[in-house]
Amino acid sequence: FENNANFTATICHELMENPEVQDRLFKEALEVRDQLAGKPLTYEAVMKMKYMDMVTSETLRKWSLAGALDRLCSKDYDLTDDKGNLIFKFKAGDYIWFPVVGLHNDERYFEDPNLFKPERFSEENKDNIKPYTYL
Repeated sequence: FENNANFTATICHELMENPEVQDRLFKEALEVRDQLAGKPLTYEAVMKMKYMDMVTSETLRKWSLAGALDRLCSKDYDLTDDKGNLIFKFKAGDYIWFPVVGLHNDERYFEDPNLFKPERFSEENKDNIKPYTYL
């Protein structure tokens, strides 16, 4: 429950700080309401809300709920570069930590990472996000 509450508070904060985002999201919500013509809101209708998805993704990027993720190696693995040179050797039982906050706030992966820009996740732009940098 805590993650949901924190996320809800964070997205409300970003909408308050970014009234143009709030206005656009509100317009999308009104469009969905009008399309439903008095029928109850459905999961399918919410899933069609493209801007809502962009705002949600950008909120999770800027304010990640997890500072890091970890994984346990189940078998030995050699990490190599493009030329086959050994970079690191993982052993079964090793823990690997992925710095989510570090990746999400790195200017090499996200231009102006401290700015709230839902358009990063638009259909036109989301393919520009380098693989494995948005967790």
